[in-house]
Amino acid sequence: MSITLVNFKVPVSLLERFDALCRLAFKTRTSVLIDMMKEYTLTQAENLEVLTLRYEEVDRILGNFRDLNDWKVSRTSNSENDWIGVQNRSEFDIYEDDDGFHERMMDWDS
Repeated sequence: MSITLVNFKVPVSLLERFDALCRLAFKTRTSVLIDMMKEYTLTQAENLEVLTLRYEEVDRILGNFRDLNDWKVSRTSNSENDWIGVQNRSEFDIYEDDDGFHERMMDWDS
């Protein structure tokens, strides 16, 4: 395993507290920083994996909606890449009165 020297600036008061805690734990500053870097790396890798799975799930759900034709797609120009999604009209209408928001069934045929 190759190693490299890392130097960076840190506020003096933070470094003094950090060094005092390292001494109380009978650990060197370097060993604690390396442990923290390892933990951060593992945690971020797990977070990225979870985020990736969540985005894939959103893409899957959106794909299902498109497959079920819940969205109408109409062409807006001559460009093949220029499309716009238009949501179907809902059976419900949201309105607000003095009591707050309410939902009511709409009869679009009348």
